[in-house]
Amino acid sequence: TNYTEPVGGDSITVKGKIVQFRGLLQVEATEIVLHNSTAEQTTPIAVTALDETTENYPVVIENVTIVAGQTGLDDNLWPSTGNTNVKFTNGTTEFMVRSVGTPLGGVALPSGPVSITGIASQFASSTSAPFLDGYQLLICNENAIAIVCEGANLPNATINVFNDTTLVTTNIQGATYIWTNC
Repeated sequence: TNYTEPVGGDSITVKGKIVQFRGLLQVEATEIVLHNSTAEQTTPIAVTALDETTENYPVVIENVTIVAGQTGLDDNLWPSTGNTNVKFTNGTTEFMVRSVGTPLGGVALPSGPVSITGIASQFASSTSAPFLDGYQLLICNENAIAIVCEGANLPNATINVFNDTTLVTTNIQGATYIWTNC
């Protein structure tokens, strides 16, 4: 068939040849058949390291910030070229985060702590065994990064009441609010 773009929730059968590339088993697909698009997705697990035990699983790394001084991160924007790596840290461990395609191209890089969801993967530095490094987190869409609302990331909102009108202003672009009368 012409089906070539699997997305979350797709139930598929893949036929092809299994190969290894830099520590990661891959399928060189000759045929992909879509059965349905309503399959239940696996809930990502929170991890503090990427390694063989997390490889090919949906995971989330929590409360990480961008590693300062990386080349290619000009203008505080996510690089617009496809398949780009950006390093994040939780203060102890560095994580290589790879944007697959360009879903984040040109999007502002987060300035404070974030949680990042994706698929744990590997791209080892060696082309022969043993494959002991190169673990990375593959993110495939703009929803993969969630701002941690604490510390510097807390919204700076101002509420003013004029007669019967309430005005809310904030320092976060595109924010929406739900007003609850308690």
